[in-house]
Amino acid sequence: MKVFTVIAMLFQVALSLLAQTEVSKPGITRIWHRSNGDVSVRFDGIMPHEPAFIGEDKMRARLQLLNTASVPIFVRAFDLSQSENDRALLHDVFEGEQCRQALSSKRNDRPDGALAIGYSRLHTSSIMEIQPGKSLEFSVPLDHLSTGRCVRVSYWIENARAPVSEDGYRFLWLGPSR
Repeated sequence: MKVFTVIAMLFQVALSLLAQTEVSKPGITRIWHRSNGDVSVRFDGIMPHEPAFIGEDKMRARLQLLNTASVPIFVRAFDLSQSENDRALLHDVFEGEQCRQALSSKRNDRPDGALAIGYSRLHTSSIMEIQPGKSLEFSVPLDHLSTGRCVRVSYWIENARAPVSEDGYRFLWLGPSR
């Protein structure tokens, strides 16, 4: 019985140490974005959310994608839950030089080296249409927007059918501003 009590106490100590080592991440206060001028992004804050995939952050940046073009734009998205407006856009995650280039006028919209944590490899998604002047709510896991990382979202204009080649896409880049 005494051994059981000692084991229970050690387990409680281990749990409390584990809880203390979980460090809160610095909050994102703004998001920078670059595009062809067809879209804009509004940052609506940070929210807790169950991870969509194993290993993802439990916090997500809430965003709105605004169509500033005079024609409809289209993106690929998937629902995170059955709640209305709880969705993610398919995207690639980059870090380092690709993100620095995305901030410059010499950005490369088709770089190599995307990290394996983005959603662009998903096979199941829906095409979402955003009319001119309208917006679409979505979220991104905070670990996809951590320091030194950025996200690239593909979109296209005018036709609901997805382009058959990379040349038909336009790109929105997002990154954290602290």
